Amino acid sequence: MENRIYVRDLDCYRLASEEERSGRLVSPDRFFDLSRLPTEGLQDEFGEYLWNRGRTLSLKSIRAEFWPYHVICRFLSDRYNTMESLQEETPDVLVHSLKAWMMKNGYSLTQTRRRTEYAKTVVRDSDIILFLKRVISYFCAPEEKQEMEKDIWNLDRIGFPVRNNPVHPVFSVNFTRIPQKGIREEVKRACAVTLRYLAAASVAAQIHAVDRLAGFLKTEYPHLQSLTELDREMLEEYLIEINTRVEGKKSFHSELHHVKSLLDMIGKIYEKPGLCRIFVAGDIPPAAASERKPYSDGELRRLNEAIIEMDEQFARAVVLHQILGNRISETLTLKKDCLVQRGAHAMVRVFLIKTQKTCEKPVTKEAVQLIRKSIAYTQEKYGDREYIFVDDKNPDRPLSYEAVQYRIMAMIREKDLRDDHGELFGVGTHRFRNTLGQRLTQMHVDDITIGKILGHSGTRSVQFYRQFGNQAMAEETKAARASMDEVLAQLIQGW
Repeated sequence: MENRIYVRDLDCYRLASEEERSGRLVSPDRFFDLSRLPTEGLQDEFGEYLWNRGRTLSLKSIRAEFWPYHVICRFLSDRYNTMESLQEETPDVLVHSLKAWMMKNGYSLTQTRRRTEYAKTVVRDSDIILFLKRVISYFCAPEEKQEMEKDIWNLDRIGFPVRNNPVHPVFSVNFTRIPQKGIREEVKRACAVTLRYLAAASVAAQIHAVDRLAGFLKTEYPHLQSLTELDREMLEEYLIEINTRVEGKKSFHSELHHVKSLLDMIGKIYEKPGLCRIFVAGDIPPAAASERKPYSDGELRRLNEAIIEMDEQFARAVVLHQILGNRISETLTLKKDCLVQRGAHAMVRVFLIKTQKTCEKPVTKEAVQLIRKSIAYTQEKYGDREYIFVDDKNPDRPLSYEAVQYRIMAMIREKDLRDDHGELFGVGTHRFRNTLGQRLTQMHVDDITIGKILGHSGTRSVQFYRQFGNQAMAEETKAARASMDEVLAQLIQGW
């Protein structure tokens, strides 16, 4: 009996709500039988792993562990019946041995999963293989070398705080796709500097951009092992390559800016001023004009009629996002103390992740009530938390953009929601912001006020919202056109 781990003893069961327990997601008397494993050493290791899974998974998720666990027990009893620890064998050999055993015993190596939000089916490794990989990863001995000496950096372990977007965080940066060891070390050294003042997403984009350049150099100049040896002729060949042969990418504006920025830093670190001047005017194409397309009244109505039928807290988040005209990251990182009173006016304090600044926006009584209702919901369900809209699995973190994207896309597919042209809607969280900006310009609100409502530092960007639709333009010019028609009519009579 001591070799059994019962569901009722796991943290995920003890911390589950009464509703989840009564839903019979998994019987509390169900257990993991450690005696199925061939040795005491493996029983101890898997016991530690399963107790940890009970702390990190939800009650709903833990039930998915039973079947692959039992298959792995059979595999280890068959192939490794004297093994006392998974670390006795290399991970690659273990996984390869498992795959061979699975094929021999009639188990599929892959499985398909329907992605509702994209309306397509994806193929991935079997749950059995994924289970073994997770166990191996859990017991992998940490490497002795420092984090920044590795080819994959865990940003939580690099020794200093990193600017990260809590709604769409970057957890690690990967240098393994740079084939040349010398170039890889140069890029790592540059990123060790830029990570101290640039956002993690920008540094990850720089690495991704230089991956393509390194691949080109590997093919065309296999002897080159350092970016300090890069010359203008090589760069021009690369620019011709990406602009004539690379398919599936409309613009290299951002990517080339990232390459230039990284080369500038490498040039400064290695005292190669020529590398800082290797790009010349005209190398980087202008940015493609972004289409700030708003929703029509009919499109907004169709979307919101479906949104209000969703989970109440999620619906509040999306509706509030529309009211405030925020970027989605700003809405999802609203904090419980965001409401402030300035004289007779209620304001909401918003942290602008893009500029790392805080601004205050005026809000209506209805918006205040919506925010307070959202705060009360989170307080009641998750306790005292920093953010208003939180991740179900980790309430200390804000709701992620991926969760928003998945839910909205699944809703659109399920209800077959289409725009005015008959096409399925996309996840247009920023189009809500464009819609508000355009409506404000059509109401002739002054640029300073529009800038403050949208959270801009100035009024320069307001010009992009002054793109009137056909109907609005017709209404705006009606009086002028009528006057001109009258003048022309008089001229025609004269002729």
